[in-house]
Amino acid sequence: MAGMAERTLYEHFQNKEDILFTTLEHRFKGHQEKVDALFHIEKPLDRLGRFICYFFTIYLKQPAFAKTLILDGIFNPRFYHSKAYDAFETYLAVIDDILCDGKASGQITGGVDHRIFKNMFLGIFSNTMLRWHFADERNLDIDMARWIKEVTFLLIRAVKSREGQP
Repeated sequence: MAGMAERTLYEHFQNKEDILFTTLEHRFKGHQEKVDALFHIEKPLDRLGRFICYFFTIYLKQPAFAKTLILDGIFNPRFYHSKAYDAFETYLAVIDDILCDGKASGQITGGVDHRIFKNMFLGIFSNTMLRWHFADERNLDIDMARWIKEVTFLLIRAVKSREGQP
């Protein structure tokens, strides 16, 4: 499709997986630039909600990429030793920043473990994307906007500080 010989392609990449991970890396870097511009919101809980909705929505609009990210990225052990993973971690560092700001402002409970929260977030994301992908194949009707809103509500509720308790 690119109009180049396969041999030329492999002068730049070691193998198909290298192509895959390079594609993922570039996508994450592009998403990071958009996130940096998007999140000039003052309240940490509002920023967290915006990030969650944004994250789910961009992958909802890019189903082939979401499927690749889940099946060939997150569920591939070699992904975690690639530059794509480094870019992914940099992208997800936005969550760390939001949680730190939220703890400092008292909006987010101080005991929230960032790694556990991100794992919970990615677990919901992975399961949701797989359900949506396979639901399409079975013609199931899923209200994705409602689903994203509910997931966002539940994730925020999990970290939200109770009034008077930092």
